[in-house]
Amino acid sequence: KKQWKDNKNKKESNMKKIEETKVYQKHLKAVKLVGWNLQFVPEKFRTYELCYLAVKDWAKSFKYVPEEFKTKAMCELAVTKNGFNLRFVPIKYRTKELCEVAVKNFSYGLEFVPEKFRSPELCQIAVKDSGWNLQYVPNHLKSPEICYLAVEDYGQALAWVPEKLKTFELCEIAVSNSGYVLQYVPEEFKEELLKKCHDILNDITLIKEK
Repeated sequence: KKQWKDNKNKKESNMKKIEETKVYQKHLKAVKLVGWNLQFVPEKFRTYELCYLAVKDWAKSFKYVPEEFKTKAMCELAVTKNGFNLRFVPIKYRTKELCEVAVKNFSYGLEFVPEKFRSPELCQIAVKDSGWNLQYVPNHLKSPEICYLAVEDYGQALAWVPEKLKTFELCEIAVSNSGYVLQYVPEEFKEELLKKCHDILNDITLIKEK
């Protein structure tokens, strides 16, 4: 009787394995077809092989990869294809080299770069692409040049410029880009800048009336 029970359990176990293999193959086929299908694969079926294929096809699927499968190779693949994936890379794999790849690929990735790797060169690359990134530049690296690059591209970046670097010229550029930034302008410059804005509006009105 015990042997019969053991055989029955073994048979049921084998049938379960066969069924699970079929299900896995179905998910594998779906991921091979389109990588983003990884998000619909139950956790128990997300193997390293399946995850790697998904990321290779559709980089954004990296966010659905279980932590235990985020190897150095997997992380490098994900970040090379899409710098935003640096956000999901374990800290131990966020090397200087990988961070550089991420930011050159996707400048907003600077947000996820460990501060020790935010070099003047890397910060400049990020800010040159988008002034929005100035907020992720360490204060000690905010030079007049990098602040100018940021504000010229995105006026509201004035909010992240250190007070000592807010010159009248820089504030003028920021305000001409967006009147909203007047709140970040030092009091000593506001009156003159408001007058300039007023004069510009008058000139526009005169042109329209003509």
